[in-house]
Amino acid sequence: MSIKYNIAPDAPSVLRGDPSRLRQVLINLTGNALKFTEKGEVVIEVRKKAVPADCRFDTIASDAERSDNVLSHDEDSAKLLFSVRDTGIGIPAEKQAKIFESFTQADSSTTRKYGGTGLGLTISMRLIKLMKGNIWVESEPGKGSTFYFTASFKACVDPTLLQENITRTELPCVKDGVDVLLAEDNTFNQILAVRLLEKEGHKVFVVSNGIEAVSALKQQHFDLVLMDVQMPELDGLEATGLIRSSNLAPGVPIIAMTANALKEDRDKCLQAGMDDYISKPLIAGEFYKALNKWLSRDISCRHVPLPADKSDIKIVSRSKALEMLSGDDRLLEILHKSFIRDVPGNLEILGNAIGNKEYAIIKRQAHSIKSMAGSIGADPLNDVAFQLELSADNKDLESISMLYEKLKVEAGMVLKEIEGQPANK
Repeated sequence: MSIKYNIAPDAPSVLRGDPSRLRQVLINLTGNALKFTEKGEVVIEVRKKAVPADCRFDTIASDAERSDNVLSHDEDSAKLLFSVRDTGIGIPAEKQAKIFESFTQADSSTTRKYGGTGLGLTISMRLIKLMKGNIWVESEPGKGSTFYFTASFKACVDPTLLQENITRTELPCVKDGVDVLLAEDNTFNQILAVRLLEKEGHKVFVVSNGIEAVSALKQQHFDLVLMDVQMPELDGLEATGLIRSSNLAPGVPIIAMTANALKEDRDKCLQAGMDDYISKPLIAGEFYKALNKWLSRDISCRHVPLPADKSDIKIVSRSKALEMLSGDDRLLEILHKSFIRDVPGNLEILGNAIGNKEYAIIKRQAHSIKSMAGSIGADPLNDVAFQLELSADNKDLESISMLYEKLKVEAGMVLKEIEGQPANK
């Protein structure tokens, strides 16, 4: 069997986007193609313009793409079409729509023969949605499958600026000295958010659940509220609804913070009365941009240099973490210490919850580990925790148990990696 790739001449050579999401989707789709193909070939392609003439769009593709059969590209953005084609076992037509659902493969014999949790395509679809794209499949049993997906990117007008952007990031600035209420139950995320806020001269009042957030707003005025969505006792959505319905903080912006970054999650936040949305793990530039949007619009921006760190290791990407933290070595060191302190306890609670079939606790602990892993650049651990969180939603104890064992291994490798890193490497 051979593996081939083709980059069409019309595909731009340099674009701006999220390489981690794109990499994960390509890994998932290529991994599936290799798993289900015993002989022949796997071909990965990317192009900019028209969809192949023999490609049948199904309901997963957007109406706009079906109507004009052309993928967009302008001076500011580009939408690319990717495809992963194999000569494997293929998928029956009646099964093709279902394979994007969690824990679903074409049939049970496929799971027994080839293994897997059936989560890869679900995760890929979610990641593709985050890249403002769509995914669909063309397949015929016995002849193979082609998975297509689109993804949107920002154009890089001057490719010579790419290297500069790797080592320097532009951060919007906000006015000094505002009072911020931070509602967040995860200690790790509290440390990260407080550090980013205090660096800009803001005063931060921290609470751990929605009840405490409501109580704090009754007692004093805040200029801004940062509200985690998933919290015990009273979650962020419920707390925000209560705050808005009782007119507790009129005119005070409430910004949601959550690792669930899908459009439907954003819609829920806005419907609850929140004003904006920040995805976790927190990225300093995006975090400050949101603050700038709601606190000040006319203060000049500054550049913060990032250390030139070329070592992009597989278990933990220090360079990625530093990029998200605007080059703050000290903050990364603090986050490492917090991770080392907290994760063993999270794993123990998670193991007990699995034994007791407490799915809400399983989901909450997996969510916490996912958030912490993302903030320090531990993408493999982040991915396993994400799969475990999805498993908890579906109450699939078999998959949960399997993923928990994998999670412990990944977490152990991350702990070993960051414990061995000298400070301010």
